[in-house]
Amino acid sequence: MAKKGKNTDLKLFGCKNCGAQLAFSPTTQGLKCNYCGGSFDIENPEDIKITEPEKIIPFSVDDNEFKERILSWLIEGEYTPLDILNSSQFEGYSGTYFPVFQFKGTYDGNWSASSGYKRQESYVTRNSDGKAVTRYRTVTDWNPSNGKVSGHYDILCYAGKNIKTEVQLFSETCTYTGSAAKAFDRKYTLNFPLIAFDIQETDGWDHNGNHQLDDIVTAQGRQAVPGDVSKDFRCDFTSDQKSVSSLYVPVWFTYYEYKDKYYYAALDGDDSSHIEGVRPQDEAAIAEAKSKFLWRNILGWGTLAYLIVMFISFMNAGYRDEESIFIMGIAGTVIGLIATAIAHSMGNSAKQQMIADNLAKRKEVLEQFGKEKQLSLKKNKPNEEDNSEDK
Repeated sequence: MAKKGKNTDLKLFGCKNCGAQLAFSPTTQGLKCNYCGGSFDIENPEDIKITEPEKIIPFSVDDNEFKERILSWLIEGEYTPLDILNSSQFEGYSGTYFPVFQFKGTYDGNWSASSGYKRQESYVTRNSDGKAVTRYRTVTDWNPSNGKVSGHYDILCYAGKNIKTEVQLFSETCTYTGSAAKAFDRKYTLNFPLIAFDIQETDGWDHNGNHQLDDIVTAQGRQAVPGDVSKDFRCDFTSDQKSVSSLYVPVWFTYYEYKDKYYYAALDGDDSSHIEGVRPQDEAAIAEAKSKFLWRNILGWGTLAYLIVMFISFMNAGYRDEESIFIMGIAGTVIGLIATAIAHSMGNSAKQQMIADNLAKRKEVLEQFGKEKQLSLKKNKPNEEDNSEDK
């Protein structure tokens, strides 16, 4: 069970746009809502007390690193528009502490499944003339298999409420070293709003953690199943929870608009390499990429049509013509498949070159206007008043 911390005085304010409840330091004068993206000044906030968590991971990624990383991430992607930097409008950005429960423990169990091994077998049938011919088919031999699963788990479960699903999932995938977590201190929350713990640890485990553990164990068991294919997989296990901790994890947010549509990006406040979000896609670039495979498609469908025609001819041919039609069918199909494979390889090379060229163009724009774009990114930062008592 997580240890109960002492109470701390904070302010509570409801977002005027979506009603979400945000907690913040008493010195804060303005907020950015991380649920809907709205910005607002704080008026008549409510005094509240929250139970301090055991630990907090302070923000180690600063504003400048966040802005550099977010713009570098923005230009990535295979079909990101060339004008993404010039045409995107950021709604500002902010950092927020998210409440999570950290569950640690061990698990042990067994799995069972049916493992399938594919092989080729020959069989004899008769053609339309009644002549015996040898054919081949793929069959699957099924055998029972079983094994053990065991290991340690370290699971984060979001412990607040009123949050978008994708943001909740991101907060649960934050990674950090043991040394990054500090004993909770209010000084780390200055300049950053936080979301209050709203559920009990047992509810967090029952509604979320248990499912995460089941996914971990199931993935380990499925990976161990031998064979080419499998079915009837089953896994039974027991777990032993060793510890539960309450923890605040840091997350940077930004919302941006591109051609009248809104997108988001989130970055781990302790690891700038961990970033997720949604980028717009250039439909024209996607269409151009597909056009690179035009000849592959033509040759592929042509080969299939040729094979069907030759098969029909073979089935209706007389005894004397059967062999020549068979040879022509095989030779033409092989040539068609080779040509299709070559066309696919050339199309894929052209596609990758197009993607690389477009990325190079976006990088060039970033080099030219990156600093200017970073300056345009305004932090939805509270107007802090120096308060030595809080520090």
